[in-house]
Amino acid sequence: FPVVQIVTFENGPCTAASGETGTCYSQKECSNEGGSASGTCANGFGVCCVLTATCDGKASVNGTYFTNPGYPGTYMVPGMCMLELIPPPGVSIEISQKTKLKPGSGTEERLSVAFVC
Repeated sequence: FPVVQIVTFENGPCTAASGETGTCYSQKECSNEGGSASGTCANGFGVCCVLTATCDGKASVNGTYFTNPGYPGTYMVPGMCMLELIPPPGVSIEISQKTKLKPGSGTEERLSVAFVC
């Protein structure tokens, strides 16, 4: 009889090859979540999955990066960029607000948060 090995591991944080923080998933789980595999974890049984969302997108997985549409390049289009946050039941959302003035450009990046219940 063939031997079948079942491997389980925690979907915990990992450091991606890119240096970003990701979540350790199987290749299939990462693909199903729409993430990008960047390096391995769980002794090579998992991939470090980096999840990103951009304008008019949705984020329902902890640790998702909210990026501009041209990331990692700059995005110079003025206007509003919205993201729908969908937390699982019983989970609160913590957001760090950041405003940054780009040196010499006279432009400002601003994150504003509005909750619709």
